[in-house]
Amino acid sequence: MSVLKLISDEQVRQIHQKAIDMLDRYGIDVMDEGCRNTLLERGCRQMPNGRVQIAHELIDAMIESNRQVIEFESLFGKKLTVERGKTYAHTFGGAADIVDLDGKYRRATGQDLVDSYCLNDSLDSLDMACALVYPTDLDNRMCQYLECALPLMASRKPVCGAAMSHPGPAKYVAKLSELVTGGDKNKPRPFMTHVSPQSPFIWTKEDIECVRYISEAGIPCTLLAAPMAGLTSPLSIVGHVTQVHAEILAWGVWFYVVNPDSPRMYAPRCFFPNMKSCQLSIGLPENAIASAIASQLGDYCGFVSDVNGGYTTSCASDVQIGYEKMMNCLLPALAGATIVTGAGAIAGGTVYSPVQHVIDDEILGRVKHAMKPIDLSDEDVFGMDALDEVVLGGSTFLQEPHTIEYLRELFRPTVSFQDTWRIWEEVGMPDIREKAAERAREILAGYEPPELDPALRKEIDDLTRAAEKELLV
Repeated sequence: MSVLKLISDEQVRQIHQKAIDMLDRYGIDVMDEGCRNTLLERGCRQMPNGRVQIAHELIDAMIESNRQVIEFESLFGKKLTVERGKTYAHTFGGAADIVDLDGKYRRATGQDLVDSYCLNDSLDSLDMACALVYPTDLDNRMCQYLECALPLMASRKPVCGAAMSHPGPAKYVAKLSELVTGGDKNKPRPFMTHVSPQSPFIWTKEDIECVRYISEAGIPCTLLAAPMAGLTSPLSIVGHVTQVHAEILAWGVWFYVVNPDSPRMYAPRCFFPNMKSCQLSIGLPENAIASAIASQLGDYCGFVSDVNGGYTTSCASDVQIGYEKMMNCLLPALAGATIVTGAGAIAGGTVYSPVQHVIDDEILGRVKHAMKPIDLSDEDVFGMDALDEVVLGGSTFLQEPHTIEYLRELFRPTVSFQDTWRIWEEVGMPDIREKAAERAREILAGYEPPELDPALRKEIDDLTRAAEKELLV
């Protein structure tokens, strides 16, 4: 539930209605005859220009069927309950390049991919693993499938898989889901995925087919709308967010029509560019503001949401990266986002940094700490007994049980410096980047990979070979 309201409840309602108006006015360019016919059979209307106007009744039914809780369980038994009104976090995914622990900028390898899972397993504030890099030795035709399959076998945590844009990999991701759940559609899934429409208001045949596979399989999936303001959406924050909201509502209808029970998540990707170059500038405050408003809209419609968070335009773990990431994470979380994304990303999400991965874990830990509810039902929270002993009895707060009890509630930083200048000098004036790199090295050196059931591993390997035989032609 939202704690911070950048816009009023009435303004949220107005934007929601304007999004419906956009859908009525522009419709959807549906590039698949079967999908178009199905929508028309369900009460949608074909406009004179051939576009499809989405029926309001379907939007309402889709919203009414939104899940408030989505369950996950990794192949190693790690359970995760994602519940609307609470705060979770996962990394970003899909960078081709890495700045490694030695500070070297280079293309990512398969070992980098494995190391990123190992690191993520040991970071307490990150609830899911993503495939943070595209190894350069993987064939692009297999990448989307492998970004789901490889993390499943390497991560103790549930996996946030690839964005699906090709039906071939999507088909095998659906087969993978059936394999690891034994065909039990009610069993918690070990992974989620994403399918995105095109902006503005375009559904390609490939994207439509991906939804058929993913939704029919019951795989939790985000409704991911990602226009670029000023390029594929209006440049104003409100215009941009309204289009994002409209595209998500329409896309959710297609998921609902394919499978009303499919777990769907509201996933606004609000992007603003540097208009001098027309390149993404995701560190701008407009990104955080738009994501926060979108979070309110997702909450208004009862969605579990997955919202841009720890992204930055900065190319180094510097001061700029700190304030951009904290603003991008905190505003959406306060405004009602369920899952805040983006850990490990630098340079607009094009580069993975294991150093930043560790730092972002602490940033998101601070965000989660800020989101903890305040409970006033227990009188002890006011510390009156401690005050009695100190003010009236001559004690000190350091002696009181209240202090010991609430000491455990204080946030514990993982890499930030927390002492005086003199102590900082004594310990060699460490930089947070050095501490983060040291922590990452310690984690990787001591990491013991989980052991997957050999029979299940063979089944996944067999499925992967079948995918290669079909897709690599």
